[in-house]
Amino acid sequence: MATNDLDINTIHTGDCLEVMADLPAESVHSVMTSPPYWNLRDYGHDDQLGLEPDSDDYVQNIADVMDEVKRVLRPDGSLWLNIGDSYQNKNKQLIPQRIALELQRRGWVVRNDATWVKPNPMPSSVKDRLNTSTEKLYHFVKNKKYHYELDAIREPHQCADPVESTGDNIDGEWSEDGRRRHTAGLDQKTTNEKAHPKGKNPGDVFEVPPSPFPQAHFAVYPSELCEKPIKATCPDDGIVLDPFAGAGTTLLKAKELGRDAIGIELNPEYADMARARVGLEPNDPSVVRGDNNQNGLEQY
Repeated sequence: MATNDLDINTIHTGDCLEVMADLPAESVHSVMTSPPYWNLRDYGHDDQLGLEPDSDDYVQNIADVMDEVKRVLRPDGSLWLNIGDSYQNKNKQLIPQRIALELQRRGWVVRNDATWVKPNPMPSSVKDRLNTSTEKLYHFVKNKKYHYELDAIREPHQCADPVESTGDNIDGEWSEDGRRRHTAGLDQKTTNEKAHPKGKNPGDVFEVPPSPFPQAHFAVYPSELCEKPIKATCPDDGIVLDPFAGAGTTLLKAKELGRDAIGIELNPEYADMARARVGLEPNDPSVVRGDNNQNGLEQY
């Protein structure tokens, strides 16, 4: 799909399902997004995600959105989904895990359940459990073969004679049975020779401090969290989609990395905020969908 078939570097205002229905099938390379979390806030809109009476309904609604994401994603594309958990009657709902299992049931391949570690999390007044300082960042793909540039996100080895203790596949590929190579039983010299000269696999823990965006009166995830997913799974000439654009963090990082991007945001106020932040024209009538008088959702 050529990029001129899409309104790229644009933030559409409207319901993400309706807007994505207008996008061509298999037209975007990578999706990086964070939906509104369940049972968090009321934004005064009858159809908003996040205020379903039951967490099961929320999980199904998020999965329905991802069904449409799957349609517009290229066969070699990736979905990165940042999602936090919620409590009800003191009972943790395990919503990220339930969404991942539901997407897996619907045909997605779960490649990673990375953990976002917040070095300086929001303080909590809770006294009968540990404060929450992590969130999940899931990596899903449509097919076992997909675009992935591990060399683009490698990190320096920690010692002069690096040892790839995880047995990182030096060619960036997985074996047919999906297993990694391991270096157990190899001598030090042999193991060091297998260490990749461009650095090590960064692993599935992202230690990234939250970065407040003063203009927003809602939570904004840090742009650094988007960097590795975009570098690894969106080629240089590719397109990144965020169906819950919020303050435009994903689009901002995509722009910094030289990728094209498409955002969708239900709340017109947030959409204009994101356009200003990313450097797009405000209230562009060519990118407006749905009822502009809607009060929208909190987005990351």
